[in-house]
Amino acid sequence: MRTALLLAATLISTAPVIAQAPSLDAAHAAEMKKLDWLAGRWEGEAIIQMGPDQKFTVQQTETIESKVGGTVLMIEGRGTMNGRVVHDAFAIVTWDPEAKKHKVSAYLADGRSVVADAIAGDGTLEWQFDTPAVSMRYLIERTEDGGWKETGFRNRPGEEPVKFIEMALKKVK
Repeated sequence: MRTALLLAATLISTAPVIAQAPSLDAAHAAEMKKLDWLAGRWEGEAIIQMGPDQKFTVQQTETIESKVGGTVLMIEGRGTMNGRVVHDAFAIVTWDPEAKKHKVSAYLADGRSVVADAIAGDGTLEWQFDTPAVSMRYLIERTEDGGWKETGFRNRPGEEPVKFIEMALKKVK
């Protein structure tokens, strides 16, 4: 009986807290909504340029889902060549309300990771980060036919930016 009374008291005292669970504010929701077009499964090819004479094509898939009540965009990317995985990445995109900017946290299968500022526009997502040796910039654009075009550039100090990846994907789901 005492256990039942304690349980009832706990439920009654926490009910107002549960009923008042925080919701996504309008500005936060609007910023994440800019990325809704990315949700789904995408497939296509990525052309990767590793050096002047080292160019190869991989079969690329990207699976994008909105998570945690729309506050997180989850991105899983996988590239294969001749049946072998050559690119395995995971990223999340969030909105930082204090900094008033998007953030990309990206992780590669080899253990490398980065957190970068991002800009979400009308049908675009762009992010950039610097390492001691190189600056990297990625741009995803929605194409006129509803596809996904992604271009990656690397820039070494004192040199012009070099395009090292170009991806063309179509939404399949």
